[in-house]
Amino acid sequence: MKSNGFTLIEVMIVVAVIGILLAIAIPQYNNYVARAQVSEGLTVIGPLKTAIAEYDSAESTLPPTGPISLLGVDPTSISSELVSSVSWTRMSTEDGGIGITFSSSAHALIKDHGFLLCATKSGGESIRWRCATSCGSMVLAAVPSVDSKLLPSGCK
Repeated sequence: MKSNGFTLIEVMIVVAVIGILLAIAIPQYNNYVARAQVSEGLTVIGPLKTAIAEYDSAESTLPPTGPISLLGVDPTSISSELVSSVSWTRMSTEDGGIGITFSSSAHALIKDHGFLLCATKSGGESIRWRCATSCGSMVLAAVPSVDSKLLPSGCK
């Protein structure tokens, strides 16, 4: 007698393989979405980063903490659907950091978390930027830090 179709064992093996693939794919997709949203946070602060670099170019020092009024950029006015607040803090004439805090509409892995874009310069060199959960002794005080594995590899 000839049989058409799949046996129960074959179907169970296919379902098990699909389950294993999904168990691997779903967490990776969540990390991908969170990393993409962190990258969007870097895009939102582009004007502030440019203003800091221009201030440094003109004054040979990082700008003071607070609004960078000389260049018309106020960090407290920068936000988006995913970024709830942005701040600039100068620790010294050669060190500072931009604080980025994500809103409650961001992905669950970064929701109400934040990170810092550290600015460092030495002598007459241009500013070096790096993403971190802290810049020297500076940390985001009001919110937990984004997991460092979610920070873009290009700015670590």
